[in-house]
Amino acid sequence: MAKQLINGMAMLVLVASVTFVTATAANAQTRSRLHANVPFEFTVGGKNLPAGQYNITGLFNSGETLVVSNGDESAVRLTNGMTSSETQSKSKLVFHRYGERYFLSEVWTAGENTGRKLLSSKAEDAVRRELTAVYRSRGIKQDVYERVELVAAVTR
Repeated sequence: MAKQLINGMAMLVLVASVTFVTATAANAQTRSRLHANVPFEFTVGGKNLPAGQYNITGLFNSGETLVVSNGDESAVRLTNGMTSSETQSKSKLVFHRYGERYFLSEVWTAGENTGRKLLSSKAEDAVRRELTAVYRSRGIKQDVYERVELVAAVTR
């Protein structure tokens, strides 16, 4: 019984070591990141970020979590994958604009037909619900937000 326990622990240590080495090697690979000048204040998740120069990188190689940072401030947000029927000609950030409020919504990289869609925040959901109610009460049948696209540069 003790021998089985020792063998099990040895196997666990071996698997953990291999996983750690694999993760470290994967993170050491060169990953692309986007760089953009955002000329307006915007929201990522629950965090408001000022206008300025931003880097957008995947926190993990899967890209499911994005980090948006300007050096002084940063925000982290979970994303879902998206697919376009066309390969993107430009890297871009897509925002939803409600009046004067902007929410980062999508991130696309040139040369790819896949992008990342940020999960909607509670703040954006609240603004959308409020404006939808106003639009319905006035008989307006259109999107409550404007789609705003900013070109981004890829750096490695």
